[in-house]
Amino acid sequence: MKYSKICTYLIFLIGIFAFTTGFNQNNGKSVKNQPAKIDFADISFTQNDVNFLIIGDWGAGGVIQKNVANSMGVSIPKDYIQFVVSTGDNFYHSGVSSTTDNQWKTKFHNVYKGSLQEIKWYCVLGNHDYGLNPQAQIEYSTVFANWVMPNNYYKFSKSSENTTVDFFCIDTQMLIKGTKEEKAKQLQWLDEELSKSSASWKVCIG
Repeated sequence: MKYSKICTYLIFLIGIFAFTTGFNQNNGKSVKNQPAKIDFADISFTQNDVNFLIIGDWGAGGVIQKNVANSMGVSIPKDYIQFVVSTGDNFYHSGVSSTTDNQWKTKFHNVYKGSLQEIKWYCVLGNHDYGLNPQAQIEYSTVFANWVMPNNYYKFSKSSENTTVDFFCIDTQMLIKGTKEEKAKQLQWLDEELSKSSASWKVCIG
């Protein structure tokens, strides 16, 4: 399969997206620092499906992030959410410096509490995560088991009674600013993994 055809097979799934720009819409007007209002009343959760949350651009540590985190932890039946996917820009504005950086507490552990710490977080790097030490976010997988980022790009799979899903986590910053060899290696990996996948759904995250 040539890379030019890969996009045909990629499904960009935005299941439940917590939009964290710092603004909420209220009667057509943008209002700063208001609690996130996320209504899941019309969403049917069943344990026979693959249920998960997707968030991105979240690591600012402010009131809006905390409001969204509260909605994630309170408004959704915790027994039905199996994991979280993070699409990058996990720590503003420049990522973390190490696995012991205080931002792990102030922008992750102290924000996403309770049941959100008990499930896996499958994460990728964004451009802001490259500011200090992107490798530290990969290494944090060995510090906190529920933070999953074994490499710059990787694959994981989920299944239920109703379906199978393969997730392909990529490093878009590497594809933009990496060396020619790094770009080619990642694209070859993606091409090969997509070709091998027989899952009902193929989801690319990056």
